[in-house]
Amino acid sequence: MDRNAANTYLVEEYADLATETAWTSGTITAAYNVVLDQSLRQLGYQETDLPTANVDQTNVIAYMALMDYYALTRYAKFFATRMDVSVAPNISGETLDTTWYRASAADASRAL
Repeated sequence: MDRNAANTYLVEEYADLATETAWTSGTITAAYNVVLDQSLRQLGYQETDLPTANVDQTNVIAYMALMDYYALTRYAKFFATRMDVSVAPNISGETLDTTWYRASAADASRAL
């Protein structure tokens, strides 16, 4: 699976979520490029090979699973900051302050 086929998969699979975000096509393209790069890195591709990588047939299912994971993670972050949550009568939260969320996400990634 080459990069164009992988990108087509993401565009078709997540068209409804992309529409909900109201992101421009340039933003979606940039987001999917990050998703593709992260997925290829997890499969062991070198940085210099990312733009031209062609995933062999034996790894296509893993590649697609990684693309789904990273795409859904990105969408989850987007939507999580835009809704109120109620888990139990005494546990609830209003729409997250995106500044706080970004700082917390950065702290969490540094801890890894």
